[in-house]
Amino acid sequence: MRITQDINDVLNFSPSADQVVGFHSTSCAASIRIEERGFMPNKIFELADHERLIAIAKAQGVDTFSYENWLSMRSVTFTIIPDDALKHTAHGKAGGQGLKNISQILEKLPNALDEGDQSFVARLAESIDAIRSDQSITYVVDLSTLGPRLDKDKLQPFYYYRWNPDEALPEFSEIAPDRILVKLIHAHAEV
Repeated sequence: MRITQDINDVLNFSPSADQVVGFHSTSCAASIRIEERGFMPNKIFELADHERLIAIAKAQGVDTFSYENWLSMRSVTFTIIPDDALKHTAHGKAGGQGLKNISQILEKLPNALDEGDQSFVARLAESIDAIRSDQSITYVVDLSTLGPRLDKDKLQPFYYYRWNPDEALPEFSEIAPDRILVKLIHAHAEV
């Protein structure tokens, strides 16, 4: 893996003729897990936290359908166009669908929660703010030879790597850390 702070190393990356590459942007906090275990569906918080948030939201009459649907997703997304991955990090978007779904639930909750629930919600909100203000990372990843679980979107310039929703996730991803070709460490105001 080549580590860089030069955005052109991503924008101008040229794969070999038989190489399939994808681009993935995330927060520095998430990059630690990626570099240890590879690219896996990351739900940001522990399952118990998600279950508690869903219970709080439902008790307050908040629709949790989209949030629960996101929780059940077993895929990782890679852009085909490098600039799309770079734009993903702009304006605190690193954290992707996950932070978006969790934030939407938090925003719909009333302020009149009991003290324990209010403290729990505040902790989640603080964690989200920390992730969004964290330094962004963009990876160039070799997606060659991953087989049928790597699926190219028919309408948008994305690849999805999908795991079977009925099986436990492996401890280490087939999209292992050794598939990372370039790691771009963004300056905070870069994109």
